[in-house]
Amino acid sequence: LPTGLEALKSALVGTEVGASRVPEVVQATNSRLAAIMPHVRGIRAVGSCALQMCYVAAGRLDAFFEIGFGGPWDCAAGWCIVTEAGGVTVDPSGAAFSIGGRRVLCAANTHIAEALAGVLSAVPCAPSEPGYTPPE
Repeated sequence: LPTGLEALKSALVGTEVGASRVPEVVQATNSRLAAIMPHVRGIRAVGSCALQMCYVAAGRLDAFFEIGFGGPWDCAAGWCIVTEAGGVTVDPSGAAFSIGGRRVLCAANTHIAEALAGVLSAVPCAPSEPGYTPPE
């Protein structure tokens, strides 16, 4: 796990667009992609939350995030592998990771995790996504 990278602009980030085609979820997903694009070197999507978390642990990706995956079975093994490799796993808001929250952000180090969470937390979730907070 390479941990020397500190600048988000140099990071290769993985994500998934999910299976939902509910218009507001598609809009939220597209908004997240648009928000991070100017801040990262590149974005990849390979179809598996667990696999991309392992890519972070192996140093193939610098970070990965997903909101709205199926459940703990999609991230539990990846979380363990990232942790054992010395990486960081948090909620995409930057809060503590919850195994049942259906939201994950993992990164090679705290610098990348905090920077990516800062960008992602500025984009509101759709009402049907986990982590949705109604406007006040």
